[in-house]
Amino acid sequence: HLSDIHVHNEDDSALEKIPLTADVVNANPAEYENIIILISGDLAFSGAESQYAALNKSLELLIEKLVTKGFDRSKIDVLMVPGNHDGEFKKSSKARGFTIDGVRREKAVDDETSDICAKPQEKYFEFEGAYISNKINTRVSEKLLKIYSINSKLGVIEFWCLNTSWMSVVPEQPGTLFFPIELLEKHLCESVHLRFAIIHHPLNWYIQENYHPLRELILKGFNGVFSGHEHSDGVRQVSDIINGESCLFFEAGALGPYSSSEPI
Repeated sequence: HLSDIHVHNEDDSALEKIPLTADVVNANPAEYENIIILISGDLAFSGAESQYAALNKSLELLIEKLVTKGFDRSKIDVLMVPGNHDGEFKKSSKARGFTIDGVRREKAVDDETSDICAKPQEKYFEFEGAYISNKINTRVSEKLLKIYSINSKLGVIEFWCLNTSWMSVVPEQPGTLFFPIELLEKHLCESVHLRFAIIHHPLNWYIQENYHPLRELILKGFNGVFSGHEHSDGVRQVSDIINGESCLFFEAGALGPYSSSEPI
Protein backbone atom coordinates (compact mmCIF):
# COMPACT_ATOMS: atom_id res chain seq x y z
CA HIS A 1 0.00 0.00 0.00
CA LEU A 2 1.61 3.23 -1.23
CA SER A 3 0.28 6.77 -1.06
CA ASP A 4 1.08 10.45 -1.49
CA ILE A 5 4.11 10.00 -3.73
CA HIS A 6 3.90 13.61 -4.98
CA VAL A 7 6.13 13.18 -8.03
CA HIS A 8 7.40 16.58 -9.18
CA ASN A 9 9.90 15.34 -11.76
CA GLU A 10 12.15 12.40 -12.65
CA ASP A 11 14.70 13.40 -9.97
CA ASP A 12 12.32 12.95 -7.03
CA SER A 13 13.74 10.85 -4.20
CA ALA A 14 10.39 9.06 -3.84
CA LEU A 15 10.97 7.36 -7.20
CA GLU A 16 14.01 5.62 -5.71
CA LYS A 17 11.98 4.39 -2.72
CA ILE A 18 9.22 2.68 -4.72
CA PRO A 19 11.32 -0.25 -6.06
CA LEU A 20 12.78 -0.74 -2.57
CA THR A 21 9.35 -1.73 -1.24
CA ALA A 22 9.86 -5.10 -2.96
CA ASP A 23 12.55 -5.84 -0.37
CA VAL A 24 9.97 -6.22 2.42
CA VAL A 25 8.25 -9.06 0.53
CA ASN A 26 10.06 -12.12 1.90
CA ALA A 27 7.35 -14.75 1.59
CA ASN A 28 7.46 -17.78 -0.66
CA PRO A 29 6.01 -16.68 -4.04
CA ALA A 30 4.29 -20.04 -4.39
CA GLU A 31 2.09 -19.18 -1.40
CA TYR A 32 0.57 -16.14 -3.15
CA GLU A 33 -2.19 -16.23 -5.72
CA ASN A 34 -1.89 -12.49 -6.52
CA ILE A 35 0.15 -9.42 -5.66
CA ILE A 36 -1.83 -6.18 -5.57
CA ILE A 37 0.03 -2.88 -5.43
CA LEU A 38 -2.42 -0.29 -4.05
CA ILE A 39 -1.84 3.44 -4.46
CA SER A 40 -4.31 5.61 -2.54
CA GLY A 41 -3.81 8.89 -4.38
CA ASP A 42 -1.47 11.83 -4.94
CA LEU A 43 0.69 9.90 -7.37
CA ALA A 44 1.80 13.16 -8.99
CA PHE A 45 2.24 16.63 -7.53
CA SER A 46 0.17 18.61 -10.02
CA GLY A 47 -1.32 16.08 -12.45
CA ALA A 48 1.23 16.70 -15.22
CA GLU A 49 1.88 14.10 -17.91
CA SER A 50 5.67 14.24 -17.29
CA GLN A 51 5.13 13.40 -13.63
CA TYR A 52 3.20 10.24 -14.49
CA ALA A 53 5.85 9.25 -17.04
CA ALA A 54 8.49 9.43 -14.32
CA LEU A 55 6.33 7.41 -11.93
CA ASN A 56 5.71 4.76 -14.58
CA LYS A 57 9.44 3.96 -14.79
CA SER A 58 9.66 3.55 -11.02
CA LEU A 59 6.60 1.27 -10.82
CA GLU A 60 8.02 -0.90 -13.60
CA LEU A 61 11.24 -1.27 -11.60
CA LEU A 62 9.17 -2.38 -8.58
CA ILE A 63 7.37 -5.00 -10.67
CA GLU A 64 10.67 -6.21 -12.14
CA LYS A 65 12.14 -6.64 -8.64
CA LEU A 66 9.12 -8.70 -7.59
CA VAL A 67 9.57 -10.88 -10.67
CA THR A 68 13.24 -11.46 -9.83
CA LYS A 69 12.10 -12.63 -6.37
CA GLY A 70 10.07 -15.34 -8.08
CA PHE A 71 6.62 -13.77 -8.39
CA ASP A 72 4.67 -14.34 -11.59
CA ARG A 73 4.36 -11.06 -13.50
CA SER A 74 0.93 -12.08 -14.79
CA LYS A 75 -0.29 -12.16 -11.16
CA ILE A 76 0.90 -8.64 -10.27
CA ASP A 77 -1.65 -5.82 -10.59
CA VAL A 78 -1.54 -2.11 -9.78
CA LEU A 79 -4.76 -0.49 -8.54
CA MET A 80 -5.03 3.21 -7.78
CA VAL A 81 -7.25 6.19 -7.07
CA PRO A 82 -6.55 9.88 -7.74
CA GLY A 83 -5.74 12.35 -4.98
CA ASN A 84 -6.20 16.09 -4.86
CA HIS A 85 -2.74 16.49 -6.46
CA ASP A 86 -3.68 14.25 -9.41
CA GLY A 87 -5.36 16.97 -11.40
CA GLU A 88 -4.69 20.37 -12.88
CA PHE A 89 -7.14 21.91 -10.44
CA LYS A 90 -5.48 25.33 -10.44
CA LYS A 91 -6.53 25.60 -14.10
CA SER A 92 -10.18 24.76 -13.36
CA SER A 93 -12.83 26.70 -15.26
CA LYS A 94 -15.41 28.94 -13.62
CA ALA A 95 -18.05 26.46 -14.79
CA ARG A 96 -16.39 23.76 -12.67
CA GLY A 97 -16.44 26.06 -9.64
CA PHE A 98 -20.14 26.78 -10.10
CA THR A 99 -20.83 23.06 -10.56
CA ILE A 100 -19.02 22.17 -7.33
CA ASP A 101 -21.03 24.81 -5.46
CA GLY A 102 -24.19 23.23 -6.87
CA VAL A 103 -23.18 19.74 -5.71
CA ARG A 104 -22.54 20.99 -2.18
CA ARG A 105 -25.87 22.78 -2.17
CA GLU A 106 -28.09 20.15 -3.83
CA LYS A 107 -26.22 16.96 -2.72
CA ALA A 108 -26.88 15.45 -6.15
CA VAL A 109 -24.69 14.22 -9.03
CA ASP A 110 -25.36 13.20 -12.64
CA ASP A 111 -23.04 12.21 -15.51
CA GLU A 112 -22.68 15.76 -16.80
CA THR A 113 -21.77 17.00 -13.32
CA SER A 114 -19.09 14.36 -12.82
CA ASP A 115 -17.66 14.97 -16.32
CA ILE A 116 -17.24 18.69 -15.64
CA CYS A 117 -15.72 18.23 -12.19
CA ALA A 118 -13.37 15.39 -13.18
CA LYS A 119 -12.04 17.11 -16.31
CA PRO A 120 -8.81 18.33 -14.60
CA GLN A 121 -7.98 14.65 -13.93
CA GLU A 122 -7.62 13.67 -17.60
CA LYS A 123 -3.87 12.97 -17.42
CA TYR A 124 -4.42 10.80 -14.37
CA PHE A 125 -7.10 8.76 -16.15
CA GLU A 126 -4.72 8.13 -19.05
CA PHE A 127 -2.07 6.85 -16.66
CA GLU A 128 -4.55 4.72 -14.73
CA GLY A 129 -5.90 3.15 -17.91
CA ALA A 130 -2.46 1.92 -18.91
CA TYR A 131 -2.27 -0.21 -15.74
CA ILE A 132 -5.62 -1.94 -15.96
CA SER A 133 -5.01 -5.31 -17.61
CA ASN A 134 -7.23 -8.13 -18.78
CA LYS A 135 -5.97 -10.23 -15.88
CA ILE A 136 -8.34 -8.55 -13.45
CA ASN A 137 -12.10 -8.40 -13.86
CA THR A 138 -13.56 -4.90 -14.14
CA ARG A 139 -17.15 -4.97 -12.88
CA VAL A 140 -17.73 -1.19 -12.91
CA SER A 141 -15.79 1.54 -14.71
CA GLU A 142 -17.05 5.09 -14.20
CA LYS A 143 -15.41 8.46 -13.57
CA LEU A 144 -16.21 8.29 -9.85
CA LEU A 145 -16.07 4.56 -9.20
CA LYS A 146 -14.23 1.52 -10.50
CA ILE A 147 -14.79 -1.97 -9.11
CA TYR A 148 -12.29 -4.77 -9.73
CA SER A 149 -12.61 -8.39 -8.64
CA ILE A 150 -10.25 -11.32 -8.25
CA ASN A 151 -11.25 -14.95 -8.04
CA SER A 152 -9.24 -16.47 -5.22
CA LYS A 153 -9.31 -19.90 -3.59
CA LEU A 154 -11.29 -18.37 -0.74
CA GLY A 155 -13.82 -16.70 -3.03
CA VAL A 156 -14.27 -13.40 -4.85
CA ILE A 157 -12.31 -10.42 -3.53
CA GLU A 158 -13.40 -6.95 -4.66
CA PHE A 159 -11.51 -3.67 -4.71
CA TRP A 160 -13.64 -0.53 -4.97
CA CYS A 161 -11.64 2.47 -6.21
CA LEU A 162 -13.48 5.68 -5.26
CA ASN A 163 -12.52 8.93 -6.96
CA THR A 164 -13.02 11.14 -3.92
CA SER A 165 -10.96 13.93 -5.53
CA TRP A 166 -13.41 14.58 -8.36
CA MET A 167 -14.45 17.90 -6.80
CA SER A 168 -11.11 18.85 -5.20
CA VAL A 169 -10.00 22.47 -5.17
CA VAL A 170 -6.78 24.28 -4.22
CA PRO A 171 -6.37 24.53 -1.29
CA GLU A 172 -8.41 21.57 -0.05
CA GLN A 173 -10.50 22.11 3.07
CA PRO A 174 -11.86 19.45 5.47
CA GLY A 175 -15.62 18.97 5.42
CA THR A 176 -16.12 20.14 1.83
CA LEU A 177 -16.10 16.94 -0.26
CA PHE A 178 -19.08 14.91 -1.43
CA PHE A 179 -19.42 11.37 -2.78
CA PRO A 180 -22.79 10.05 -4.06
CA ILE A 181 -23.91 7.27 -1.72
CA GLU A 182 -26.43 5.93 -4.23
CA LEU A 183 -23.59 5.12 -6.63
CA LEU A 184 -22.17 2.73 -4.04
CA GLU A 185 -25.50 1.32 -2.89
CA LYS A 186 -26.57 0.17 -6.35
CA HIS A 187 -23.45 -2.00 -6.73
CA LEU A 188 -23.48 -3.60 -3.27
CA CYS A 189 -25.91 -6.30 -4.34
CA GLU A 190 -23.33 -8.99 -5.13
CA SER A 191 -22.11 -11.34 -2.42
CA VAL A 192 -18.30 -11.58 -2.15
CA HIS A 193 -15.77 -13.08 0.24
CA LEU A 194 -13.95 -9.79 0.93
CA ARG A 195 -14.60 -6.21 -0.16
CA PHE A 196 -12.06 -3.39 0.16
CA ALA A 197 -12.34 0.31 -0.63
CA ILE A 198 -9.46 2.48 -1.81
CA ILE A 199 -9.96 6.20 -1.17
CA HIS A 200 -7.66 9.17 -0.97
CA HIS A 201 -9.44 11.33 1.61
CA PRO A 202 -10.33 9.93 5.06
CA LEU A 203 -13.97 10.35 6.06
CA ASN A 204 -13.52 13.62 7.98
CA TRP A 205 -13.00 15.47 4.67
CA TYR A 206 -16.63 15.06 3.55
CA ILE A 207 -19.52 17.40 4.20
CA GLN A 208 -21.49 16.50 7.33
CA GLU A 209 -24.58 15.28 5.48
CA ASN A 210 -22.37 12.92 3.45
CA TYR A 211 -20.03 11.77 6.21
CA HIS A 212 -22.50 9.83 8.35
CA PRO A 213 -24.21 7.75 5.61
CA LEU A 214 -20.83 7.10 3.98
CA ARG A 215 -19.38 5.84 7.26
CA GLU A 216 -22.42 3.62 7.89
CA LEU A 217 -22.28 2.14 4.39
CA ILE A 218 -18.55 1.38 4.71
CA LEU A 219 -18.99 -0.31 8.10
CA LYS A 220 -21.84 -2.41 6.73
CA GLY A 221 -20.46 -3.33 3.32
CA PHE A 222 -16.64 -3.33 3.49
CA ASN A 223 -13.97 -5.33 5.29
CA GLY A 224 -11.25 -2.72 4.91
CA VAL A 225 -10.46 0.77 3.64
CA PHE A 226 -7.09 1.98 2.32
CA SER A 227 -6.54 5.75 2.43
CA GLY A 228 -3.89 8.47 2.36
CA HIS A 229 -3.92 12.27 2.15
CA GLU A 230 -3.16 13.16 5.77
CA HIS A 231 0.44 11.87 5.64
CA SER A 232 -0.10 9.85 8.80
CA ASP A 233 0.20 6.07 8.83
CA GLY A 234 -1.65 3.59 11.00
CA VAL A 235 -4.13 0.71 11.16
CA ARG A 236 -7.28 0.83 13.25
CA GLN A 237 -10.49 -1.11 13.60
CA VAL A 238 -13.80 0.74 13.78
CA SER A 239 -16.77 -1.19 15.15
CA ASP A 240 -20.51 -0.66 15.37
CA ILE A 241 -21.30 -2.50 18.61
CA ILE A 242 -25.08 -2.25 18.16
CA ASN A 243 -25.14 -3.79 14.68
CA GLY A 244 -22.10 -6.02 15.14
CA GLU A 245 -20.23 -4.57 12.14
CA SER A 246 -16.58 -3.60 11.89
CA CYS A 247 -14.04 -2.42 9.34
CA LEU A 248 -10.26 -2.08 9.25
CA PHE A 249 -8.82 1.28 8.18
CA PHE A 250 -5.31 1.25 6.68
CA GLU A 251 -3.89 4.78 6.54
CA ALA A 252 -0.63 5.35 4.64
CA GLY A 253 1.93 8.05 5.27
CA ALA A 254 3.46 10.20 2.53
CA LEU A 255 6.05 8.36 0.46
CA GLY A 256 7.14 11.49 -1.37
CA PRO A 257 8.72 14.61 0.11
CA TYR A 258 6.53 17.56 0.87
CA SER A 259 6.93 20.93 2.52
CA SER A 260 4.88 22.12 5.47
CA SER A 261 4.12 25.20 3.36
CA GLU A 262 2.49 23.06 0.65
CA PRO A 263 -1.18 22.07 0.92
CA ILE A 264 -1.69 18.36 1.53
